[in-house]
Amino acid sequence: MYLITLVLSIVLLGVAGFFYGKLPDKIPILLTAPWGEGRLASRIYVYGGGVLVLMVTLLNITLGKLWGGGGSLIPRILSITAVVFALAMSVSLWGMLQSFFL
Repeated sequence: MYLITLVLSIVLLGVAGFFYGKLPDKIPILLTAPWGEGRLASRIYVYGGGVLVLMVTLLNITLGKLWGGGGSLIPRILSITAVVFALAMSVSLWGMLQSFFL
């Protein structure tokens, strides 16, 4: 599962790098803020999804290795959580990019 998550983070970073030059200076990343200027951030934050997925994956790998409970349930839950987070970040990047190009 971690391999899938790492591949998704690399894909997210690659897609962000591909579209970076085509994006405007401000992009709507902060979708929980009220409508208007408060939702906009610099276009460098388009890399945030891939970086966050990578950080969460590395944290979950570390926590899974440190787990001394003897079972495999907690490491499996952490790996599935990392994949779900990576898929959510992929959907959010797709939603942000399709608002500009579709």
